[in-house]
Amino acid sequence: MKNRFIFILIFIISVFWCITCCAQKNITVKIDGDIVKSDVSPVIVDDRVLVPARSIFEYMGSEVKWNDMAKIASIIRKNDTIHLIIDNNVAVVNGQIVELDVPAKIINGRTMIPVRFVSENLNMEVEWDQVNRTVNIYSKAHEPEKEQSIFKGSINKISVSEGETYVKIKISGAGKLEHSMLKLDDPKRYVYDFKSCMLNTGDLGSLVCSGTYVKSVRWSQYNETTCRVVVDLQKYYFYDYVVDGDDVYIVFDELTPPAVKPSVPDNDESIGEMADKFISGDFTKLSSYAKNKLVIIDPGHGGSEVGTIGMYNGKEIYEKDVNIDICIALEAMLKKCGVSTYMLRDDDTYINISKRPEIANEKDGYFYLCVHNNASENPDVNGVQVYYSETAATFDNMTNREVSKIYYDNIAKLGLKKSGMVDNPKYIVIYKSKMPAIIVENAFMSNPDDLELLMDDEFKVKLAAALCESTIQILNKTTN
Repeated sequence: MKNRFIFILIFIISVFWCITCCAQKNITVKIDGDIVKSDVSPVIVDDRVLVPARSIFEYMGSEVKWNDMAKIASIIRKNDTIHLIIDNNVAVVNGQIVELDVPAKIINGRTMIPVRFVSENLNMEVEWDQVNRTVNIYSKAHEPEKEQSIFKGSINKISVSEGETYVKIKISGAGKLEHSMLKLDDPKRYVYDFKSCMLNTGDLGSLVCSGTYVKSVRWSQYNETTCRVVVDLQKYYFYDYVVDGDDVYIVFDELTPPAVKPSVPDNDESIGEMADKFISGDFTKLSSYAKNKLVIIDPGHGGSEVGTIGMYNGKEIYEKDVNIDICIALEAMLKKCGVSTYMLRDDDTYINISKRPEIANEKDGYFYLCVHNNASENPDVNGVQVYYSETAATFDNMTNREVSKIYYDNIAKLGLKKSGMVDNPKYIVIYKSKMPAIIVENAFMSNPDDLELLMDDEFKVKLAAALCESTIQILNKTTN
């Protein structure tokens, strides 16, 4: 009897052992018939198969990224992107929030994700072979075009390095990081908004700084498609914005701070009213023999000819509008100083480029000053430039280069970089004018720092003052 009981007990244990072994049989993953090997076997959770993310989906040609801070696994294949948060039943598929039957998990140190959900959202077919405990994944030969993801890039990490003379903010990302910049007061800060961008560092974060320039750096997922990085400042400084592959650097160092922005001007005060505050005593006194010398002021572009276009806070800024603002202030100052002037346009009027020097010649102008703002394909290029020609009409006792240098030096005193004086006889307003003529390119609207200055009415008035002072110096020096 005792032997029979032992036999039955051994039999029962053997049966349970066999059942357990069968239940724990490793799951196989095949892609288009090929077995994918992995150091971790897939598992079943709530009737869903979870597979090791990297070994399976990199085999498919997908890119797999892991954000350890946010605990987010990202799978990218062609135009499709899937973000899965560990132990969270919500995923983001091409910018859309989707609920999961079972979340991604970390098992035995590996990120395990639901194979059917991910594969089908990457436009693949999935079958479960219960008998052979095999996941069969089939790629489709002709995948239909899917709607482009609303996300063009992602921010995965933000770090700061500091020294006595610099602060370097590194934004580590992936894809295309396009940004706009906003300068704010109370407190002083620069705000960088990265459009069509996902933040993979959690909802928000911050770092405290101890340097001369930056108090702290903060970041968040500002809205569904925008990441916002805020740099709190000790005081305003210029900065370099450098793109290096997928990484972005914002660098503050010993660059000269913009001393020309001491205050925020009254928004109700016009450019002309601000210019009226300058008195003739603010400038070099105009000599008596210079009062009848007519200065032609040409605000570049106008009407349908908008000139270069800058982007500021998401809005297009036309050069023609910046030019006329500066010239309205300039004419008011020159007249107050006793200078005879004629302005080619005082509103948004189109004047053909060939007609401009003809009008100046008809008015029997003494000196032709053409006011512009610049642009470059390279956004790092900045500063003032002056164009002239030594083969065009000149004063008896001054070369056009000497004339240009007076404007060049005075404008640069406002904190703008000296970017060159150029002898170029090909400009119509220069070679068709019967009088000496130069073109002043005050700043680069394609450069964020220069454009920031040009958006300040007070700075534009100071530019006009520099042009006014230069013009009076020219008139006093010339003899013909």
